[in-house]
Amino acid sequence: MLRSLVVVAAFVGGVALFAAPRPRSAPPTTVSLPAASTDCDVGHGACRFAFDAHHAITLTLSPRPVQPAKPLVVEARFDGAATNPRVTFTGAAMSMPVTTLPLAPRGQGAFVGRGALPVCTEATMSWTARVDVDLDGEAHQATFAFVTRRGAAPLDAGTSVDGGVDGGVDGSVDVELLPAGAPVEVTLVSGAGDKPLSLSSMRGDVVLVAFGYTSCPDVCPTTLSSWTAALNALSPDERARVRGVFVSVDPDRDSPAHVAQYAAYFHPNLTGATGTRAQIDAAAKAFGAFYEVHAQAGVDAGADYLVDHAVFTWLVAPDGGIVARLPHAAPVDVTVAAIRRFLPPGAP
Repeated sequence: MLRSLVVVAAFVGGVALFAAPRPRSAPPTTVSLPAASTDCDVGHGACRFAFDAHHAITLTLSPRPVQPAKPLVVEARFDGAATNPRVTFTGAAMSMPVTTLPLAPRGQGAFVGRGALPVCTEATMSWTARVDVDLDGEAHQATFAFVTRRGAAPLDAGTSVDGGVDGGVDGSVDVELLPAGAPVEVTLVSGAGDKPLSLSSMRGDVVLVAFGYTSCPDVCPTTLSSWTAALNALSPDERARVRGVFVSVDPDRDSPAHVAQYAAYFHPNLTGATGTRAQIDAAAKAFGAFYEVHAQAGVDAGADYLVDHAVFTWLVAPDGGIVARLPHAAPVDVTVAAIRRFLPPGAP
């Protein structure tokens, strides 16, 4: 059995806690971190902790610095035979649980996972990344701390939406305006009877698009709830010219009828759709949305597994071009301002 150990270390931007399992009868021992680890912030570089001479963990998050609602790659390397590693992200002031991210093997001792952190209420957010793993048959846990900041620079267009929707670390929220492009052609299926659904059939309306799945424990319901709040904040004339399409990337568990019913539960202007894997991949490519299903081959469709996916909302203009990308669960006034920027004048 490895010796019991609890290590507490303060560093710039957070506090790191490292813990190995201990017998209930043995009190924890507090010691100092080695000098090389004292200032380690996993949000800015790889951090390593050794449980003993033969068992250690090195955790890396990228790209760095880590930002909410941006694709996040998590890599863990272990000394010792590692099985079933997973990372749970928890943020201070979080109003929702953060899903544990399983890590898939990528070579000797290396495990990788992909996900994204949700946008939270604060411009600067303190996080912990807790790694649980079995090393040579023994359970171990190590928790690393890091900080994220909202307000990444907008994408290519470099312009922000009027109405208080500008980016920065002062608490405001970015809406990334995208360069005008050709109308996007995406065809999926929705509702009973697997009816075809194409974005081209929605020309003339502003369309909100997001990717996810109905078993998503927190991010997807929050996305659709934020859409509902924004739709309800519009005038009846405006609302009649705005649609939302929620694309499930989990067709093994989400039938077209089920995902359509799921989306409509939030608001009648929302449509749920899915399709074949080829159709879903084409839609994800058109919007630049990543996703990864963590189901093993041959797993029952009713099994409980996680799906990593982009957490953004894309905005499609009435002419069919993708014109903006909003962060996860953007405030109502932010979403409304973005919609109104591209909404054509309605009936007097």
